[in-house]
Amino acid sequence: MTTMEAAAKVGQPIKEPVGLSNTQKRRKTRIEKAPIEKGEPLDKETADKLGAAYRDRGWNQERLGKQFKLSQGQISKVLNRSKSVTPELAARIKTFLDSPIED
Repeated sequence: MTTMEAAAKVGQPIKEPVGLSNTQKRRKTRIEKAPIEKGEPLDKETADKLGAAYRDRGWNQERLGKQFKLSQGQISKVLNRSKSVTPELAARIKTFLDSPIED
């Protein structure tokens, strides 16, 4: 038996909802997140160049992570080619590799 049938049997009308509940309103107004672009791991040559470049600057993985706004662990995974990089991160890595070493 549906709610409408039960109400009719009891003889009480069911009030139609006037509006959305606060939860329903929040759900309808949520901003859709842009899908995360999937990437591929760096090729071995690029990963090796990136590793050499940050060591040539006297940096560690933590400092490199700050440069790319990643944690040290994420940098380690990128360098070990176990983490995919987004096209945006790949572009930042290319810019980093193309920039001269500052003394």
